Amino acid sequence: MQYRQCSSPADGDSYQLLSRKKRRGIIEKRRRDRINTSLTELRRLVPAAYEKQGSAKLEKAEILQLTVDHLKMLHAK
Repeated sequence: MQYRQCSSPADGDSYQLLSRKKRRGIIEKRRRDRINTSLTELRRLVPAAYEKQGSAKLEKAEILQLTVDHLKMLHAK
């Protein structure tokens, strides 16, 4: 692995900024992956969402709405 020497403080700042952006992208990808995993699990756990999944691809908002409706129904019992 070859490292580039910084010829000025600005070079070091731009390297740190690039590194920070890369880390932020990785963190954001992990966050999206966790959200998608949880939505997949909700789709499987909520009866109305599970029944609908075969007919069409459910949007994330629809999965969340079906989950809220299901929880309200359970809470009312």
